[in-house]
Amino acid sequence: MKGEGKDVTDPQLDVNDFIGKSFTTAPDGKLYQLPDQQFANLYWFRYDWFTQSRLQAKFKAKYGYELACP
Repeated sequence: MKGEGKDVTDPQLDVNDFIGKSFTTAPDGKLYQLPDQQFANLYWFRYDWFTQSRLQAKFKAKYGYELACP
């Protein structure tokens, strides 16, 4: 942040770490607020894919790389 407010802004803040900047950027190209998310995300994954070596081998055979954590 430049100018007013610089002394109370976290110097480690990186605006590029935020998703949804397009929703808080005005037509003039200026970012007027930091985007925030107002809902909880819930991610599902198949636990057996990460615990069974047979399934991991099938994944690697099909896609050519190791199955990694989601």
